[in-house]
Amino acid sequence: MTREVLAYYAQDLEHDRLREGRGRLEFWRTRDVLRRTLPPPPARVLDVGGGTGVHAEWLLADGYEVDLLDPVPLHVERAARVPGLRARVGDARRLPVPDGGADAVLLLGPLYHLADRYAAVLDTVNLGTYLEERQREAAHAAAADGVMLSPRRGFTAYFHHPDEVAAEFAEAGLTVAHRPG
Repeated sequence: MTREVLAYYAQDLEHDRLREGRGRLEFWRTRDVLRRTLPPPPARVLDVGGGTGVHAEWLLADGYEVDLLDPVPLHVERAARVPGLRARVGDARRLPVPDGGADAVLLLGPLYHLADRYAAVLDTVNLGTYLEERQREAAHAAAADGVMLSPRRGFTAYFHHPDEVAAEFAEAGLTVAHRPG
């Protein structure tokens, strides 16, 4: 994790992002999809990059056994306050769980940093900031070369072209899923 990303998350803006405002729709939709696809409770779920525990809270309430791993100490400190949640600082690239040690692994938060390079343009339109020159220029630059310095967040993000993802998964030793189209 870069210093810029860590500094952004150290501002403690993540805790409420999915708990209120525009983020609630993302929360509800994610919860709906997970409830339909996860194995039934009391399965063990590893929530990698789980932030302050927004999804761990409802998973625990549904009867799951949940372990949360996040690289941001502030997030882990907040998540550890959730009754029944085991939260610790860690890195998604070095999971402290043996193979088969979880029935399901969530990797929701970290995937924000592996976005499709066109997501920046769409996001500025969605947030109503596309007309702001700095935002628009940064989003168009990201679409062109995949690198974006976020003027609002203050960190660099590396966006991927959809055709690049399969090769990166294969290089990391992950099973490559074929995308339609």
